[in-house]
Amino acid sequence: MAGTDDKSRSWEPAPDTPTAKATPYLRADADMAKVIECGAVVPGCNFVIHGVDEAEIMVKMAEHLRSAHDVEHLSEQLKVRIRAVIRDD
Repeated sequence: MAGTDDKSRSWEPAPDTPTAKATPYLRADADMAKVIECGAVVPGCNFVIHGVDEAEIMVKMAEHLRSAHDVEHLSEQLKVRIRAVIRDD
């Protein structure tokens, strides 16, 4: 995997090192919760959404946009905007 930019890849230390015995696998994105503030997409809205990953944030954001802002369809442009403001929690 050398030379790739895939941040979700697993990393496994050399098998006979102390690190390998203490921590068998490390992931760059392991347990990295996500958050979005709706106001970054819909100015004036104070709703904050927390989720375990981007997929959960997108589902919750779609539900919130439908119920609070009468948005029935998420265009590709809106999805891009939402993804752009999701951050690590």
